[in-house]
Amino acid sequence: MLTSYAEPSHKPAARGAVAAVGDNDDRVSGRSSKPALARQLWQNRAGSARLANQSIREPTRLADKTWCLLERLPGASLDDSPEERRTRGRLLAELHASTAQLTGLGQRAGFVLADANAGDPELETSICAYERLRPREGHIMRWHLDWARTAFARLDLQNAETVVLHGDFARWNLLFQHDRLSGILDFEASHRNYRVADFALAWRGDQDEDLAGYTQVQPLSELDWQLLVPVFWSWLFVGMKQHIGDILSGKGPPHGFEWQIKHLLKRSGVVAQRAPAYPAA
Repeated sequence: MLTSYAEPSHKPAARGAVAAVGDNDDRVSGRSSKPALARQLWQNRAGSARLANQSIREPTRLADKTWCLLERLPGASLDDSPEERRTRGRLLAELHASTAQLTGLGQRAGFVLADANAGDPELETSICAYERLRPREGHIMRWHLDWARTAFARLDLQNAETVVLHGDFARWNLLFQHDRLSGILDFEASHRNYRVADFALAWRGDQDEDLAGYTQVQPLSELDWQLLVPVFWSWLFVGMKQHIGDILSGKGPPHGFEWQIKHLLKRSGVVAQRAPAYPAA
């Protein structure tokens, strides 16, 4: 239960508004392709993060989509600050405590655990091919992927805990009203993975206050800390195989994966303690 979660306003959204649990939109969205998650969130609403007033109707399946009628969530995102990051970390720990109750979902189609993503041989092949096109960017990506794969190989992951993640627990996806959490948005990337995978877009490799806030509520195990960097780097390669394929085939415009490169090269205090600097940096 998110102890600091405020009840949503009883003022409804625009009349007839249809919203979806987990769709990528702002306050009210139109559809979701994740019926299992939507139904589990509904069934566990009394003990998990409530995304809207509990008077909403149960999700309805229509035309291969899952539709929900929700009230518009009130509030606004907080400005970035060290305290906002610590608050976000604490809330993420509380959310994981809630999603840990979601059982029987299995894995969402199209998603795999972080070590499986990094270990995909086709990903390695595509990055090597991309390196011939863009040597600098390709080498940075290949070096970090090799390090992550080696790090995963050293760990015993057979009994590693996994939870249902939010997938994008960034500042702009949390709403606050009167200094209390009033809404959580955008479950578009929600899936089952190692808990530290949710830091990928919350911590982002350098917002260490987020980690500090999380551990105030839920301590990380030694295995969690060992997974932190390789899981973060693995997340940066999600979808890259397809993007590189589009570039090499001419279906997509060539680019240097600037966003991924920037995050791979980050060395905050936490990262620097657990991973070497890129040798050509």
